Amino acid sequence: MKISEIKSVRVGENLKFSANAILKSLQKRTAKNGSEFIVAEFADKSASMTVMCFGDTLAFSVLAQSNSGDVFKLTGQADFYNGKFSPKLDSLTKLTDEEIKSVQEELIESSELPSDFMKAELFEIIERIPNDKIKDTVKFALEDAGAVFYTSTAAVKMHHAYQNGLLEHTLNLAKLAEKLLPMYPFVNPSLALAGAILHDIGKTLEYTQGLATEKTRAGILQGHVVLGYRIVRKAAIKCKLNDDLTERLEHIILSHQGELEWGAAAIAATPEAVFVSMLDYLDARMGAVAAALKTSGDAEFSDLVPALQSKILLTKPADDMALYIASSNAHKVKEFQEMFSAAALPIKVLSASALGGMPAHVENGLSFKENAFIKAEALKTIAPKDAYILADDSGLCVDALKGAPGIYSARYANIEGALADNENNKKLLKELENVPDEKRQAHFSCVLALITPEGEKKSFSGEIEGLINRGEKGLNGFGYDPLFEVPSLGKTTAQLDSSEKNKISHRGLAIAELIKYLKANIL
Repeated sequence: MKISEIKSVRVGENLKFSANAILKSLQKRTAKNGSEFIVAEFADKSASMTVMCFGDTLAFSVLAQSNSGDVFKLTGQADFYNGKFSPKLDSLTKLTDEEIKSVQEELIESSELPSDFMKAELFEIIERIPNDKIKDTVKFALEDAGAVFYTSTAAVKMHHAYQNGLLEHTLNLAKLAEKLLPMYPFVNPSLALAGAILHDIGKTLEYTQGLATEKTRAGILQGHVVLGYRIVRKAAIKCKLNDDLTERLEHIILSHQGELEWGAAAIAATPEAVFVSMLDYLDARMGAVAAALKTSGDAEFSDLVPALQSKILLTKPADDMALYIASSNAHKVKEFQEMFSAAALPIKVLSASALGGMPAHVENGLSFKENAFIKAEALKTIAPKDAYILADDSGLCVDALKGAPGIYSARYANIEGALADNENNKKLLKELENVPDEKRQAHFSCVLALITPEGEKKSFSGEIEGLINRGEKGLNGFGYDPLFEVPSLGKTTAQLDSSEKNKISHRGLAIAELIKYLKANIL
């Protein structure tokens, strides 16, 4: 089981779990009554969780002899204390090296972007650095740092704390720099880009590169700011960068942390240093937000995010409702869009074409309602999980033809494509050729099938009575509209403009019922 799945449990649910996890950190503490306990952080690639183990438990005795980076098989129960997630361990067994190899893929978190892709994109930006000497300095520094630059984490916990995290963070800064530099013409682009790319290069020496990230001896004694300064100074001297540019580039490295209490060796005092420091601040904080969104399960708020000294609201903003119409018929989708727009509803209407078209399905229902739900259920299989699906099945029912064409209206003449409407109308006129005017009554019927993201199903219907003319009239609408006359108006539905038709049509009436439901229950 993934740790993210364990953390998604709700208060009151009884979940037993078994999971493989890396011991990321542990601290021995003493309670007020003098008893010892251990606070341990375990993680896999999906999330991390903190566990408390007291001195009288087996878990305590095992952890007391363990180190960060050890991998365990955990069993226990998801629990809560004062409303806060507080799992209890029943047992933990240290995995052998061979066992670790078999589960390594599920343990090590890494950037979601391929490292080769990120490296190639970074070097494309390096090639665009205007000053050749600065460009050479950047290349030399990266070559000096070696392959570890492209695999290293960017932090222990604060941001981009995963494999390839340093590369991802560096690329983000370089891309931000290129986007924002045109807004600040007083910032030297070569220095700014070089500083953005090299600002954290010292982290290649600051952190260990094992299953659990810790600081190296040099990382503890000097820190990545000083280590990075040394790498960049060496590169600048080797590439014969002049003294002024070298000093300015070094200053970016020394000041990028922003504040002395955050680890900066100096306060940013050049345009380029201020620029890079602000980019670093932005991406580091947004990286922390991204981690909170990814690892906090289904809660409304995340745990406290140390980098922000705040919790993060995890629910998405209320956006326009996405409603996918289970049809690729442009005329039909346009009608839906116009009617929802006229009702001023916050609904984004999309056709099946937005998802690549309707999936294969067989409309073998015996009613408009059955066929509407067949189409809706087919589209739901490829639609986003948070999408609402709306399908309609509609048709013309002629009294003299015992309700035909009915559910077969769209394929009455057994022809598909652009010629279908014309051929269907021809066949209908032929079938009614000897039917007198007083017996040419018909009605359009429409059933809408709605499926919510939760799978709830609702249907809405509408009908309009009319007569079938002996010839086509009007240029608007589609399907049988040129033949279907509304007696009270003395016009066919093809002679009405879209606003008139939508008020009285079978689809318009069904949508009016749908809109009432949406306003009362969803929007």
